[in-house]
Amino acid sequence: MLVNNKHFLSIFILLLLLFEGCALTKIPLQRKHYSKEQNITQIPWTRSAVQLGAGLLGVDNSASIPLVNKGTVQYFGEIGIGTPPQSFQVLFDTGSSDLWVPAKGCRMCGFHATFEATKSLTVKPTAVEFNDAYGSGDVLGTTVKDHIKLGDLILESLEFGLVVQEGESIRTFEADGILGLAFPAISQIFAASGSPTFLNALEQASIDPIIMFYLSPNPHQQGSTMIVGGYDLSILGPGNLTIHYTPVKKYKNTYNYWTVFVLGVKVGSSFQLSSICSETRPCNAIVDTGTSLLLIPPAAYSHIMDELLLNAESAVCGPSEEAHTIICKKCNKHIFPDITIVLEGGTAFVLKPEDYILPFDGTTYCQIMIQEGDNPNLWILGDTFIKVYPAIFDKKNMQVGFVCRQECEGGQARPLYKNVWCLGHSCIGRVWAFLLFGVLGVAFVIVGAYGANKIAVFWKERRIRGLLVSHREPLLSLNELENN
Repeated sequence: MLVNNKHFLSIFILLLLLFEGCALTKIPLQRKHYSKEQNITQIPWTRSAVQLGAGLLGVDNSASIPLVNKGTVQYFGEIGIGTPPQSFQVLFDTGSSDLWVPAKGCRMCGFHATFEATKSLTVKPTAVEFNDAYGSGDVLGTTVKDHIKLGDLILESLEFGLVVQEGESIRTFEADGILGLAFPAISQIFAASGSPTFLNALEQASIDPIIMFYLSPNPHQQGSTMIVGGYDLSILGPGNLTIHYTPVKKYKNTYNYWTVFVLGVKVGSSFQLSSICSETRPCNAIVDTGTSLLLIPPAAYSHIMDELLLNAESAVCGPSEEAHTIICKKCNKHIFPDITIVLEGGTAFVLKPEDYILPFDGTTYCQIMIQEGDNPNLWILGDTFIKVYPAIFDKKNMQVGFVCRQECEGGQARPLYKNVWCLGHSCIGRVWAFLLFGVLGVAFVIVGAYGANKIAVFWKERRIRGLLVSHREPLLSLNELENN
């Protein structure tokens, strides 16, 4: 055989190094669970922020960040700022576009980590004022530029807000700050100085502006992750996984939020809101990781809640003034109906009762994770929706993809084959795909070499026998000829 064990071992080691270089660097989203003494209504339900910028250092062009899961209503992960890096837990928010953290010496910033500019060797002051508003309140401060570490990625000289005052609700956030992942049109920093937002920075660094979120749906389940620069379905485990895309739309004549169209809503098996959202009158919906609940405009909200509570007569339910949602006693999630939301593209996404009913541990109480929104024309598909259907925010193709674990009704699955290889509805992670094809490739080389050797011997024997026959000499065996 032409390929010996030493050659095989060298090829195998080379393949392993190749797989290691191709693997995504993951950023887990951490999560904390509420004890039964903690009332769910104490959680701020609102918005968040981002900014990243110029140059990219390092070999890999993607990052995967673990996220903390706080009671399935807040998900946040770690970044580093400065040289050497100072660590912060931030809320990664697709509903805003600026990055900010509290400054050292802030007296109105809650119990949050603060950035000490004097300890960074790479900080650059800008003297630009920073003021951003969220549903939970405002933040005030100035901006500076410094290096941002996100997983294995380091982005140089990025402008971000150093906050010296936080709104009262923001002070109660578990996260220290916010990193926004939306478009420049709603960035205060971009408006003031023209500095790139996170999405712009990815493109400038030749990184695909694609971000995937997996938010674990169970308070006790780990594994929540944000991936920057692509997506990887292997983090979701085995299953019949498909990706269903819907195009990003302009809201108020510009691309600002990750806005998509809702074409239909159904509660239970029969009740439909065709008079509110339809193909001829689509509803605007923002896909927002910085909003904990599913927010519905007032008119649609009243119809949907009436139908939900009509099916749940055995539960004693009433409004929560503090959380602006419905709290139920004697709660049994099985008495609530399914909610179906149809997005442009035709895919129907079903929320089952266990997806939007949050039980309080150790009690018979529960909360309906649906909130009446302030905007009469805007839905918000927050974490209640995204934890059921992991989301892929794809600026490169101006679309949002949702991963279905089972067959979704209607629509068409259209995988992008980025960091995942699919055949039909079956997908395999990129590393495993390279490993599989690498092993097949090594096997092909070995079999090919062995076959080539056999063919060479065969033709050699044919040639020698032909020469002997032409001279009409006694026919000898190949071994006898070679020994003569």
